[in-house]
Amino acid sequence: MAATVSSFGALSCYRELALAPSLTRSRMLELGVPTHNASGMQHVLLAPNAFKHALSARAAAQAMARGVIRASSSAVLDHMPLADGGDGTLELLAERFAAQRLRVPARLASGEHAHVELALFGARPLVLHSFALGHRPRASDNSFGMARGCVPFAHIRLHPWSGASLVFNEPCPGAIIESALSCGRSPGREVLSASTWGVGEQLDCVLRRYPAHRRILIGLGGSLSVDAGAGALQALGASLLDRHGRPIAPGGKGLLSLHRLELDAALRRLRGVELCALADVDNPLLGPSGARMYMAQKGATASEEAVLEEGLQRFAELAKSQCGVELGAEPGTGAAGGLGAAMLLLGARLCSGAESVMSLLDAEQRIAAAQRVLSAEGSLDVQTGHGKVLAVLAKRCAVVGRPLDVFVGRLCVDRAALDALGIRHAVDLKRGAPLDTPAQRAEAMAATAERLEEAVVQSSWG
Repeated sequence: MAATVSSFGALSCYRELALAPSLTRSRMLELGVPTHNASGMQHVLLAPNAFKHALSARAAAQAMARGVIRASSSAVLDHMPLADGGDGTLELLAERFAAQRLRVPARLASGEHAHVELALFGARPLVLHSFALGHRPRASDNSFGMARGCVPFAHIRLHPWSGASLVFNEPCPGAIIESALSCGRSPGREVLSASTWGVGEQLDCVLRRYPAHRRILIGLGGSLSVDAGAGALQALGASLLDRHGRPIAPGGKGLLSLHRLELDAALRRLRGVELCALADVDNPLLGPSGARMYMAQKGATASEEAVLEEGLQRFAELAKSQCGVELGAEPGTGAAGGLGAAMLLLGARLCSGAESVMSLLDAEQRIAAAQRVLSAEGSLDVQTGHGKVLAVLAKRCAVVGRPLDVFVGRLCVDRAALDALGIRHAVDLKRGAPLDTPAQRAEAMAATAERLEEAVVQSSWG
């Protein structure tokens, strides 16, 4: 059986295919590479996101592939695991860039000390999709240009909510940081005091130990914190002080006492650095459709939501009055509990994580080559339309007239919402499963891969 590898494949896949060009179908499935065995067969693109705390995007793609093979022995498979700036972003991009992964010390949202991953990559062109271009300019902004003849990422479409495509044309080594690894969910920490300090420590590590890596991509999403990135700013040397000149307390509650916001020290350290934040959502910082939309899932009660929103408002007020930056309505500033706002203050470009990851994985060409596109994610709800993987993938499928079928852990929208998103069919993997107790919910989560595989088998293959 002949096989070819798409542009997204592990180096081990290339080596094994070079040594054994006629792999068995099961081995190709295990490797997670597309399989092509004859012309005229249905080409299926498998493009799932991760199921948080249950299944990585790669594991989800493998479960879906098992289901396709059981249902249609002649299908041609292309694995394209996705991420949107949240969980799994570093893993996918590190593989895409053949980056070196290493562990560095960082403080978690809980305040505990641990070692978390970051990745270092070499020089190559990048294409990213910016939310908005109306932020404070930096001297390094002239390295961003429109997509013109950039190889291999030249064919980039413009998207209304994400602004123009941006290309880094100048070769430059860089780093990848995933904020969820340091400020994601951490047992024993209240949402009011959860901090992004560890993200700042990761940035600090790159700046001190790897000064040649001047292009830094930060994935925003999957956070427990709602501190507007205050902890990250402090870790980089910024002063966030109360009216007595003392550093404010960690977390979103600490923002209530914020009286002075001094960024000069942090900005000096980032001089000459191209900082790009890949946000998992396009929500602004403030309001009911801002960071507040995600507070309940971080564990905040109604009264805690009010406290956190007041803290974000205080942060936005001082950013405007003392730094001259308007944050409240900027798309993406509400990502990762307002960490997007801090990134904007530091001069970062706020980008759509899902759009950028798909561009870097050559998604447009791969969708066009498929007859059928299957995706999966933990939840399909009102948040999906704010830039999550399923919404962005559906939009890209619609451009080339490819139907999108999805399999989700929770289906929380009606048929009209699916039609608005452009999703042809959605399957709720937990429908019918008992979910009344924590044990039952844990059992359902553990069975995600099995349920996903079976749901794909039961999908229409006529």
